[in-house]
Amino acid sequence: ILLGIPWQVRVDRSTLAATAGTFGAHLTDAAGGAGRDLSLLARGGTGKWVGLFSVFGTGASRDIEYMEGDERVFVDGSPYPALHGTGTEDIFNGGFYFDRGPFTLPLHGCLDRRVWPDGEERTAAYRLLLLDAVPWTSSIRAGLEAGPTGLLSIRARTVAYVYEAPARALT
Repeated sequence: ILLGIPWQVRVDRSTLAATAGTFGAHLTDAAGGAGRDLSLLARGGTGKWVGLFSVFGTGASRDIEYMEGDERVFVDGSPYPALHGTGTEDIFNGGFYFDRGPFTLPLHGCLDRRVWPDGEERTAAYRLLLLDAVPWTSSIRAGLEAGPTGLLSIRARTVAYVYEAPARALT
C-alpha cells in the first residue's frame, strides 16, 4: 500500500541577521604524542563549535589508552583551557572505552570500535554540541591529550562543525 505524503517547497527570502554565522565543516588529519595535543579544531574570527566526528587510533597497535587523553579547549587566546575534559570517550558522552559497544543517539554515539585488518584499534564517534556549543570571539583551539601522560602516539581524522564569521566579535 502506497501512502501519499503531502509536501511543499517554500523559499524564505528574509535577510539573515548580521550576527548570523556561516556553517562550516573542517576536516583535520592529525597526530599527537611526545607532549603535543592532537588538534581537533583551530579557528580565528568569531563563532560557535557545534559538533565533532572523529576516528581515533594509535597506528599498528591494539593499545586503547588513547581514550585516556583529556580534551582541552582554549578560547580567545587564553593560556588556560575554558574546558578541560576527563577522557576521549567522555567527549562523546560515552564511558569506560565504550565497553557496551557501538551505539547511536540523536546527539552522540560510538559508530565503531574494533581492531582493523592492519592491527590498529580504531574508534569512530560523534557528538553534536547543539545544547552546549562552545562560543568564541577571536579564536578557538581544541586539542586532545595523547593518552594518559600525553606521550602516546595517536592519530585521528576529525570533522569539526562550526558556525563562524571571519571578523572578531565585540568583547
